[in-house]
Amino acid sequence: MRKFLLSLSILVSTISFAQTISYPGNGKNSFGGAVGLGTLSITDAGDTLLFSLQKGPGLFDSLLVFYIDEPSTTSGISSTGGLIYTGVPDKYSTAASGRFSSSQEARLDFPANFKPDLAVVFDKDGGRLFFLIDTLGTRFMQEQGSFPVFPTGNNSAPTYTAYTFKSQFGLLPTDTVNFNFMGTYIGQTAFRSNEGFGDPFTGYSRVSAYNPYTVQETFNFSTSAALPVSLVDFAASAQQGKIEVKWSVAQEINIDEYQLERSANGRDFATIASVKARNASGNTTYTSVDALPIKGNNYYRLRIKERGGSQVSRVIVIKNASLKSNFAVTQVGSALNIQMQDMVAGDYRLMVINNNGQLIQSTNIVHDGVDGIKQVDLKSTPSRGIYRVVLQSNSGSVTQSILLQ
Repeated sequence: MRKFLLSLSILVSTISFAQTISYPGNGKNSFGGAVGLGTLSITDAGDTLLFSLQKGPGLFDSLLVFYIDEPSTTSGISSTGGLIYTGVPDKYSTAASGRFSSSQEARLDFPANFKPDLAVVFDKDGGRLFFLIDTLGTRFMQEQGSFPVFPTGNNSAPTYTAYTFKSQFGLLPTDTVNFNFMGTYIGQTAFRSNEGFGDPFTGYSRVSAYNPYTVQETFNFSTSAALPVSLVDFAASAQQGKIEVKWSVAQEINIDEYQLERSANGRDFATIASVKARNASGNTTYTSVDALPIKGNNYYRLRIKERGGSQVSRVIVIKNASLKSNFAVTQVGSALNIQMQDMVAGDYRLMVINNNGQLIQSTNIVHDGVDGIKQVDLKSTPSRGIYRVVLQSNSGSVTQSILLQ
C-alpha cells in the first residue's frame, strides 16, 4: 500500500466499481458526541477515497484522526509514543502524533496485529495525510499532502467529507483497497476525548486524556467486488439549471440496464432514471439528464444491473454555487480562463488542487453577475498533469478537472 514519494499523473484510467461502507461511532460523548455518536462512511471513488463524517450532537470543533494499516505489510508503527515530525508543527501534525508538549502527550499503543503506516487527519477546515515510519526503533511522521473537506446537509446535522486522492495512499485508481483502521477525536493541544471509531475506549475519560492507552479494536474497509464491465469515465456537469450525467463503459457483457441514483447527502440514494444497456463491442457512452436537481449538493452513482444481480459504482458529486450555473475552465498559456454564466453576483474563491490533494493556488474573484470570462494568472508554472479547479462561494462550490501543460 505504501509507496513513498510516489507521484502519479493520471491522464486516462479505467475505474473499478466499488462500494460505500458505513461504521458507527463508539457511543461515547466526552467532547459532545459529534464523533462518538456520529457515523463514518468510506467510499472508493475511483481516483479518490472519501471519508464522510455524519456528525452526531455537539460541535465538530476538534480533529478526527484515522490510523490506517494495510494488513499485508509488516511496516508501520507500534505506538505514537516519541513520534517525530520534522516539519513545521500545526494542529494536524499535533493530532496525528498525539503530542503537544513534553507534559501533554496522549500516547496510543497499538496491538500486535495492527501497525498503522498512515494517518489521515481532518477537521472542518481541511486535512493532512502522514506516512508513519519506524526506522530501527525511531518513529517518524512524513507528510504526504493535504486535502479539502466539504460540509453538506443542514446546520444542525451536517456531513463533513474529506476528499483524499488514492495516489496519496500509494495506490492507482484501479487498485483494490483493503485496510484496517481506527479513529480517535482529539483537541489541538493533544487532549484526547473518549470518542472514536473502531475502539470502545473503555476506562478512558477526559480526566486521564493525557495517559497512555492501548487500542483494543479496529474496523476493516475493503473494496474487491467487480462487474463484467469497466467504467472508463463517469462525470456530471451543470447545464442551465439541469445536470447532465455521462458515463462510458467497455467490456460490456450481459448487462441489463444502468440505473442512475441521486442523493442529497451522499448516503441515501434513490433511482431517478434507467437506461437500457446496449452490450455493444468497444467503448459505449451513455447520457442521462437530471432535469430537477436538488438544491445545493447532488450526489450521483450508477447501479449496474446484470443478469443475476447488481452492484453500484463510485459516487460523484456536484457542488453548485447556483443550480443555474455554467462553469468551465480552460488554460490559455500561463493563465486560466474561467467561464461564469448564470452565476449569482458575489465573492468567489478559485482553488487549484494537484493530484496529491495539495492546494497550489488560491485566488479571490469578485463576480458582478454578468456572464463572461474571468482570466486568472497562474502564479507558478505547474508540472504537467491533471488538476482540480474548485470555484467556491458561501452557498457551495463547483469543480472541474483540467489537464495543465
